[in-house]
Amino acid sequence: MLFWRFLLITVLFTALKANAQEGTAGISVMETNPRTEGATSWGVSFYSLGAVAQQQIERGGASYFTYNYIGLNYKLSNTRRFAIRPVFNYISAGKDKYNKDIKSDVSLGDLHIVYADYEIATLGQAKVSTGFKFYFPTSDSSQSSGMIVKFRPETFISTDVGRFDSITYVLKPDIYFQSRASNLDAFKNDKTTQVAGLEHYVEYNRSFNKMFSLKPSIGFIESWYNPSTDPKANSHRTEAKVALGLDIRAMKGLSFALCAENKFPVTDRKEAVSFFRPEDNGLVFITNASL
Repeated sequence: MLFWRFLLITVLFTALKANAQEGTAGISVMETNPRTEGATSWGVSFYSLGAVAQQQIERGGASYFTYNYIGLNYKLSNTRRFAIRPVFNYISAGKDKYNKDIKSDVSLGDLHIVYADYEIATLGQAKVSTGFKFYFPTSDSSQSSGMIVKFRPETFISTDVGRFDSITYVLKPDIYFQSRASNLDAFKNDKTTQVAGLEHYVEYNRSFNKMFSLKPSIGFIESWYNPSTDPKANSHRTEAKVALGLDIRAMKGLSFALCAENKFPVTDRKEAVSFFRPEDNGLVFITNASL
């Protein structure tokens, strides 16, 4: 709990300190915001998401993982965009979550193409944004599991609830096309491949000024797998997630986000559900830049 109290105090102090300036609402939850200015329709974006577990921080010498892409974007209109995003992952040397020593490493992630519409529809006062993503198996893990392609049709439904407040419902389903129903793992066990996934959550956005926004959220992550020959295996798993984020819009085309999250399994548990256990807590840091 000390981990979460310290982070909550830090986030609130930063946001309240900025409250003396005029607030602004309507922060985009898409990874890359549409850029309507400029003479060219082409653009470049950079996205980086880094994560580290609380237990790794407390033990010292934590290894830090980042998921990164450089996107080549083409503006189809003021609200629609097409992008190609090659992905690379980086992990620093240190201790992993199992307290084992690991070396620094750079690897390819799954390249994906994106079609996004930032104002596809309205539902009363709510605005609807969408993103259609196709992931291709350029990573070692996807190739070894036999993935052909993954399709993610994202939807964001956002509505203002005050001058500086908004609520967004985020829906991120995943549909997998696999060449195999299962694979043998390192221990020669039959490990089934994933069929579908769904991350959905509600996020509240409190904008304090043009630079800072506070974003608590709560939701679930669902995973479905092919049937297993092991009668004890569960083909459906559910995780719950509670998070508190701080958005920092440093300048035009450059923003950061600091987030603490508590993610824990709801199904396949041997003990009662408990919030904020050290093994379920983590820090996430996001960088989002565009030209």
